[in-house]
Formats: sequence, C-alpha cells, structure tokens
Amino acid sequence: MYGKALTRLFFCFIFMLSLGTGFVFAGADKAANYAKDAYNYSRKAYRANTLGYLKYQANKAMEAAEKAKLEADDVGADEAARYANDASDYARKAKETNNLREARHFSKEAMSAAQAAQSAAEKYEPSAKEAK
Repeated sequence: MYGKALTRLFFCFIFMLSLGTGFVFAGADKAANYAKDAYNYSRKAYRANTLGYLKYQANKAMEAAEKAKLEADDVGADEAARYANDASDYARKAKETNNLREARHFSKEAMSAAQAAQSAAEKYEPSAKEAK
C-alpha cells in the first residue's frame, strides 16, 4: 500500500522537476535567439553605407540584445546576460556617435559580444538548484 503511494509521489516529483527544467531551457533558447538577432542587426549596421542606416540597425541590435539579457537573467544564465549587456552597450554607442568609422567599430564590437552571448546561452545548463 505504501509502496504504490511512494512510487506515485516519486513520479510526480520527477514530472514536476522536468517541467521546471523545461522552462529554464526555454528561457535560455529565447536568450540565444535574441542574441542571434542582435548579432544579425549588428552585422547589418557594420556593413551599412550610411550613418543613418547604421544607426537604425544599431538601435534594432540594442533592443534585441536587451531582450537577450532579460531572458538570460530570468533563467540565471549570468555569462550570457553579461555578454548581451555588452552587446547592448556597444550597439548604443554605435547609435549615439556621429562618426561612421567609430560607429562601425562599435557595431563590430556589438557583433562579437552578441555572438558570445548566443554561444553562452546555447551552452547554458542550469544547476539542480536553479531547475527547481
């Protein structure tokens, strides 16, 4: 009698634990996708021929990097969040400068940071404590 109850309780616990872990991985996947978007927008900014178009793409990169940071923070992916924050900062600098050469430099830095954020989010594995 107690054996069946304990078995059911055990499987319920395993099921609930797996649900929590799934949500954590989903957040890390979202962070990786937003970081990929930030990379793509930063690349478009870097390749832009005009300062106006570069600033437009840098703004989109900044927004995507901020979303990546929020998602990474939500699941505890600290490394991905730091890189996403760096990508956002560089994209903001690219957007705010009025020098095309400087803006391209900052866009290239944003590309690098966004790529690192994507990689860190894709490699993220929550600890047992975070998965609960």
